[in-house]
Amino acid sequence: MYKNSCYGLICFLIVFFTNALSIQSQPLSLKVEHAETTVGPLTLEEGLTSRALLVLDAKVGSAADFEVDYYSTGVIRSAHADKSYLVCLTPGRQMEVSIAADSSLTTKHLADSLLNYLWKSNNNFIVENGSTIFNPQKLSDIITLFDAFRQERATLIKSHGDRLTAEEEALLAYQNEARIYSFLFYFGRLVQNLPPDDAFFDFVKAIDPENPWTKTLPHNVLYQYEVQYLRQRDSLQSISSFIEFISTSTQSKEQASFYQAIYLKELMESPSYWAKHVQLFNADVLEAALTAQANNPYYFLLEKPSTNYFQSQAGEEAYDFTAFDREGNEVKLSDFAGKFVFIDNWASWCGPCLRHRPSVLELSRQFADQIDIVFLMVSLDAREQDWKRYFTRNAEDASPATDLLIENGMQGDYGDRYNIQFIPKYVLIAPDGKIIDANLPEPGPGLERLLRQHLTP
Repeated sequence: MYKNSCYGLICFLIVFFTNALSIQSQPLSLKVEHAETTVGPLTLEEGLTSRALLVLDAKVGSAADFEVDYYSTGVIRSAHADKSYLVCLTPGRQMEVSIAADSSLTTKHLADSLLNYLWKSNNNFIVENGSTIFNPQKLSDIITLFDAFRQERATLIKSHGDRLTAEEEALLAYQNEARIYSFLFYFGRLVQNLPPDDAFFDFVKAIDPENPWTKTLPHNVLYQYEVQYLRQRDSLQSISSFIEFISTSTQSKEQASFYQAIYLKELMESPSYWAKHVQLFNADVLEAALTAQANNPYYFLLEKPSTNYFQSQAGEEAYDFTAFDREGNEVKLSDFAGKFVFIDNWASWCGPCLRHRPSVLELSRQFADQIDIVFLMVSLDAREQDWKRYFTRNAEDASPATDLLIENGMQGDYGDRYNIQFIPKYVLIAPDGKIIDANLPEPGPGLERLLRQHLTP
């Protein structure tokens, strides 16, 4: 299940924090203190890279240690219940986890509690103020609204200062600001599609790219650099020019290397967040970038994403996966040899997937008279019962699409081979078993037109 090399993990621990955040290596221990239900194995992952640091049985008394010499954030995940809980990775810490009857995970540590509060309160605040945020009279009102929210949370963190270490308080202060800036970038870049010179983005001046805690949530620095780059130039000139801009804009060479690696990783794994960049990005560009980054101490962050990226490109042999239909029958991709195969990768917990699902089903009906194409609705739910519960609760009109399940599919070979880092994700495979496109657009006239072009001899 965990394929990362020991060598890569060792390199990661050596270089991840080479400044004041690093201390002498000490054991971090994880122990199950209380468990009211069974949730399968627990995994402690490093937050940014998702590397597994510890794996242990979710039974009272189970414990494991890991040597760590840096401060960061992590996440405890349960295998079967699909629950998670953010934690502070602190050298020398004894982490005790409790599993409640509803499968939720917690620890007794105040810093962990505040870290999860910052994560969840961001979402709650957006929901509670949705009418103001998404229908603003002035965009500056949104900045003012979130600044007040940031100060409110900063006051809360400081009120607990006597119960937090200096490192924990600094980490939480950064997380408070970073999570707010992350939404503001999302709102400005993707929701409003504002030009980089819009005054809305002036908040980027408050982001410090030299702050070592950026390594716990680094994407804001890259968005900041994008705004600054495009304010200086009319358009994005090339991927290499932006990588060079990262280097010249960051004082710390080590920090710059980190941002460059994260940038390339983002282009491979989250292309929808980098629309202007992806237009200039392809396998040849990536090959050249990887060669240029060969001596980057964070190169190991690019190894798995680049492998996944290359094997999911057009013309590559499609991975012959095995899935199960709603009757429990085994279904393979190779069962449809000689036909075009359209795959909708979705999950019952994914809001955008559910919004687009009716459109995909309707698309399958429009192509019902085409015998040379099949539509597969591949669920990547962590549990079969969650997948089946969707159909119990949702009545759908009949369609020729076939529903399949690849349990926890984003985490295994299927997710790797098709480079599935987000869903929904739509894939088209040719009759000869080669990938045509593993990043099709959302359902709509454009997608229908594209499919008809491929189906026309």
